[in-house]
This record gives sequence, structure tokens and C-alpha cells, in this order.
Amino acid sequence: MNKCKETARSFSKMIKTAMKNGKEPYEDSEKTWVEKNFGLVIRFFQEANDKRLAGEYASQKGIIEDLRNNTSVRDTDRAFKINNDCVALLAHVYNDCLPKKYFRTKKRNKVLK
Repeated sequence: MNKCKETARSFSKMIKTAMKNGKEPYEDSEKTWVEKNFGLVIRFFQEANDKRLAGEYASQKGIIEDLRNNTSVRDTDRAFKINNDCVALLAHVYNDCLPKKYFRTKKRNKVLK
């Protein structure tokens, strides 16, 4: 099995567990968005993990800007390459996958449909 598939599988399991048992409840629309945009979620997690494991701090907005400008990753929103509405959700899900949160977050507004 190649490394990308292995990483995607491990992230998939972590994400599903985090969204099921997270500190804040996730709405069905958010779970659906994550499923539809799984490629973007995985890239976000990979970038965040690379920074965290290197002992560096990156903002969730910075990671999204990097993905938006330096990759071909898109979300399912037709108006934008990557909609800013997903940034808080991605940061919260990532934090819920870790024993100690990485991103500084506020209580999120549930805006994804």
C-alpha cells in the first residue's frame, strides 16, 4: 500500500472519531461537507501535521491560503476555489483529533450547508 493511501485511511478514521466524539457537536451538514471535500481535508491535515511535528506553528488561515495559492485543491463550492467558511471547521476537527489542541480557536459558527 502506498503512503498516501495509508495516510488517507488513518486520517479518515481519526476524522470520523473526532467528529463523533468531539468537544463540540458537529452538525450533519458539517459531516456531509467533510465527506464531500475529503481531499481538501486530508491536505489540510497533512500541512498542519507537517508544521506541528516540525515544532512550528501555522495558522489555519495560513494553511488554507497556501493550499488555495499553491495547489490545485478545491472544495465543492463553485464560486470560490476554497471557501473561507470551512477554515474554522477544519481547525476544530484537527484539534479534536489531538490530545492537546494545536490551533487557537473560538467557538465556531455553523455556516456550512
